[in-house]
Amino acid sequence: MCGRGKVWLDPNEGNEIFMDNSHQNMRKLVKDGFIISKPTKIHSRSHARRMKEANSKGHHSGYDNNKGTREARLPTKGNVIKNKCVLTKISIRQKLRRLERKSCPSNLILRGQRTRLEGKEILLSGRNVWLRELEQPAAPTSVAASSQLAQGSKKSNK
Repeated sequence: MCGRGKVWLDPNEGNEIFMDNSHQNMRKLVKDGFIISKPTKIHSRSHARRMKEANSKGHHSGYDNNKGTREARLPTKGNVIKNKCVLTKISIRQKLRRLERKSCPSNLILRGQRTRLEGKEILLSGRNVWLRELEQPAAPTSVAASSQLAQGSKKSNK
């Protein structure tokens, strides 16, 4: 085992080591303990394992450690596709409900179509408003109500 940093030379015996110039003399110095080959260094992976475990928990992933753009780390295309799937499911549910109630307004039908997917809140809010209007009793129109009130007041005056 030779190489830089792999052999220890006795600092006190520097002159004697310097004077020896044959293999036989070198073997004698090794036997005496003036030249020692150092043991091989252990290349442990414990630090790497510890770092990998920390990374899996989400450590060391702040802004300074980001490699790659925001789009590369979490593509917006995936979010768009997820959102579209949610909206299509909602629109299909609304279409099934509309088949049960035939009197659904046409603007809600247009909102529920897959080609015109708007936000989830818009889809549901339009439906909720329409359902509230159905549940409330029909109030008399203002013109008809005022004429009935006027006729009733004339009768009471006589």
